[in-house]
Amino acid sequence: MDRQERIAIDKSLRVLQLLQSVDPDITLGAALCFLKIAQSDGMSIGDLRTGGEFVQSSATRYAQYLGKGGVDRRLGVDLVSVTRDPLDGRRKVLRANERGQLLAQQIGAALRVR
Repeated sequence: MDRQERIAIDKSLRVLQLLQSVDPDITLGAALCFLKIAQSDGMSIGDLRTGGEFVQSSATRYAQYLGKGGVDRRLGVDLVSVTRDPLDGRRKVLRANERGQLLAQQIGAALRVR
């Protein structure tokens, strides 16, 4: 393995460590979902499905987990806010909240380090 490959793996490990600092049991699917939401200005569950990575049930479950949780509120990691679209009340818009934005900035910084 050359130096560039080691650096890339080190950066990847740092990103995974940052994600695990939120929840040691975070799944890769939830992590991918968070990263997609964090890089957007707001997206719906339908938008998450458009890329083909998620089916409806997974996208909904990840949105709940990344937000404040499901009905019991015990499972959420509070990285994402969920609001109703003012133009379509049936559509929920997902955005990285303040805590999620901070994590996204830390991830960006970890990827920039040489």
